[in-house]
Amino acid sequence: MTVIEEDTFYWREKLIKVIFGKDSNLIEIGAGAFEYCRSLTSINLPNSVESIGVWAFASCALTSIELPSKLKTIHSTSFNYCDNLTKITVPTIALLSFRGSSPANNYINNVKELTINGGKVISENNFKSFSYAFYGNLTRVEILNGVEKIDIKAFASCKKLETVIIPLSVTQIADSAFLNCGNLTVYCEASQKPDGWGDDWNITDMSNKNYASVVWGYGASETRL
Repeated sequence: MTVIEEDTFYWREKLIKVIFGKDSNLIEIGAGAFEYCRSLTSINLPNSVESIGVWAFASCALTSIELPSKLKTIHSTSFNYCDNLTKITVPTIALLSFRGSSPANNYINNVKELTINGGKVISENNFKSFSYAFYGNLTRVEILNGVEKIDIKAFASCKKLETVIIPLSVTQIADSAFLNCGNLTVYCEASQKPDGWGDDWNITDMSNKNYASVVWGYGASETRL
C-alpha cells in the first residue's frame, strides 16, 4: 500500500494506535485520513512517507509525532486541533508548512518540544513557523546532526524557549538567530565557537546587549538532556 486515501479512517473513534511495518512503502496520507479519530494517541509513520494531506490527523488525541525526514509536503492544517500534541519531530522543509499569517490562524498551539530531523538550513523564514505555528509556546528545541546553518532570526521571539541543542554539523549561525529569547540556554556539541558563527549569534536583547547562556562541549561527558 502506497496511499491511504482521503477519509479512509474518518471519525473512527475507537481507533487507538496505528503501527506500520518496517518494510512499509507508504508514500501518501490523504486529506482527512485520520480526522476525528479522537482516541488515536499513537502512530509511527514510516520513513517512506512524502506527503500528508489537509486535516489528515485533525482532532486526534496524539501526544507526540515524528514526521519522517523524507517528507516533502504537509499542510498547515494537518494536525489542527490536536490539543494534546506537545512534542513533534519535523524536517526543516515541513516547518514553513505549519506557518499561517498569524498565531491565531494556527491550531497546534500546545507544542513545547521540537526536534528538527532533516534538511541543512534553518532559514530566517522559519521565524514565523516557530513563533506563529507553535504560538510561541516552544520551550525546547533539539537540532539533529545534519543541519549546517541557522539563519538570522530563525528562532526570534520564541520568548518561552529555554533549551536549544546544537550539533557539531552546524558550522554557520547568523547574528540575532535567537533574538528576544530571554530565558534561553544553548547547549553546543562544539567545544568552542566555530569560525562560521557570528559574534552576536546568541544575542537576545540588542538594546541591553544580553546574550543567551552557552554550554560548550555538550554531550562529551555529561548526561544529555
